[in-house]
Amino acid sequence: MDEVLKDADVMHHTFNDLAKPVKEKELARYLALRQEFGLPVQE
Repeated sequence: MDEVLKDADVMHHTFNDLAKPVKEKELARYLALRQEFGLPVQE
């Protein structure tokens, strides 16, 4: 359950405002989520 909450937090931070850069500490999880959802992986 902890990992689901962490994923949701990263999704909220990154998908809420796509103009903002992804925080370095969230980048690995963000890229993994994009891949899991079948979204193009962009850094």
